[in-house]
Amino acid sequence: MNKLKQQHLKDAVKAHAALILSVLFTAFFMCGCADGSNAEEMILASESEAEATEALPETVSEEQISEPARDIYVYICGAVNSPGVYTVRSGSHVFEVIAKAGGLREDADDTVVNQAECVEDGMQITVPTKEQVKNGVTSKDQSASSTNISEVQDGKVNINTADAKELTSLSGIGATRAEAIIAYRNEHGAFTSPEDIMNVAGIKEGLYIKIKNQIKL
Repeated sequence: MNKLKQQHLKDAVKAHAALILSVLFTAFFMCGCADGSNAEEMILASESEAEATEALPETVSEEQISEPARDIYVYICGAVNSPGVYTVRSGSHVFEVIAKAGGLREDADDTVVNQAECVEDGMQITVPTKEQVKNGVTSKDQSASSTNISEVQDGKVNINTADAKELTSLSGIGATRAEAIIAYRNEHGAFTSPEDIMNVAGIKEGLYIKIKNQIKL
């Protein structure tokens, strides 16, 4: 695009020089004052102007076209006042999602959360408590669909990220119920509270009571 604009600019300058030269020739001949030396000088001047266009820079500055902002969905959980899935504009940052979630709780440890990080569609943000960090926190592997900032190694199964094998380690959860949990997540999105697992077909209050101390978000 820049080269095309550059060529158009050069062509315009050359055309302008040719027009000036034509007018000068006409004026000189009509006045009877043109001679060989004047014509030669005008030709040289025209050539010099044309050569000047060759020295123009190869690039022409132009405004950058930004991608339009769009709505994206981010899940935030852990030590925030209102965990859940929130809609934000693309290009938003972690601190903006935290604000939408009612801010950090008093027991939140924000030293392990990069609040200046830009969020992505489908991202998951987990804010740990100070006690959890004290007991040991490791960064969770990032994936294309979600990102956990931290995960506490407490032996509990994260029902939002666990695969079928991990889910079947829970009491009373076999392969069929594990697949039902994954299918529910795929259809409805991440669980916003541990109790939401009772919305999955085949998991009632009795089973939830058995596994509630084995699961987390």
